[in-house]
Amino acid sequence: ALIGVARKNGKSELAAAIALYMQSSDEPKEHGAECLVAATKVEQSSIVLTAAASMVQQDPALRDCYLRYHNRLVCEPLESYFKTVTADKPYDGLGPHVVLLDEVHAWKKQHRNFFDTMKSGGGASRQPMLIMTAIPFGFMGAAFGHFLFGLEFALFSFFGVGGTDGPEEARARRDAG
Repeated sequence: ALIGVARKNGKSELAAAIALYMQSSDEPKEHGAECLVAATKVEQSSIVLTAAASMVQQDPALRDCYLRYHNRLVCEPLESYFKTVTADKPYDGLGPHVVLLDEVHAWKKQHRNFFDTMKSGGGASRQPMLIMTAIPFGFMGAAFGHFLFGLEFALFSFFGVGGTDGPEEARARRDAG
């Protein structure tokens, strides 16, 4: 899924919520599920992990299930984890259930091998999910993202493209008549 939402409108929080659901509540449960937050920089991947950790702390059921470590959240009953990874190291051998590719508009061609590793790693999972977040530029931004990563187009690929305006842009458009 490619999720496009305007700046500062909750892309990271939405991705964190989907990943927590997939890791802890997806049916059938994926014992030992790996949930990876992939970004080009440690700081960026940490934003999604921090959002997920905040959600865990606010929900008693999740709080009883998860433990927070430096760069990961571990769901002990399912022996699954939520971890950050960045493009600066190879990650062959992972078998992620969910991969969140955060801020893909910032990814460059040199990140292609990293993308391919993250994409192909889900083959061992029963229901793998690949989520990409981006600041969209309307239809062209979504199309460029698919072209850059060699993905096929699907109707669901453009979920969120209609929400490309942030609050400031929507107000300006409304005021302009």
